[in-house]
Amino acid sequence: MEKNYRRSTYYQLTKHHILTVKWNKGRHGEYLTSKMIEKHASKDHRLLVNVYIPKKNSDELTEIDLLYIDQTDLYVLESKNYSGWIFGNEAHQQWTQTMPNRTKISISPWRNCVRILNCARTIHSFENP
Repeated sequence: MEKNYRRSTYYQLTKHHILTVKWNKGRHGEYLTSKMIEKHASKDHRLLVNVYIPKKNSDELTEIDLLYIDQTDLYVLESKNYSGWIFGNEAHQQWTQTMPNRTKISISPWRNCVRILNCARTIHSFENP
């Protein structure tokens, strides 16, 4: 597995050690998503990982987990590596993750992705009037 990991685009971009990726659920989810993208991607594409862009009307930054660019469009991917029962949909502001010994509430990945897309549109409108 380590040989394949070191050849992956994810490793080339992040230089994260394989154990760091295996033990960190977020990074492992990003790696698995990037692997799937690379398997099905067009030849003339670009994959970027952990891209930071400014939030709309703010000095703060927001993170794009994976940004896939090819001749057809720019795709923003919010990678999640959840387990347990997940309750939520695009209409909910928050999602609930339920596991045997705990419950966790987090921002809806759907809403987060929409927010990121709005930030990206703002940047694009500044660059291309």
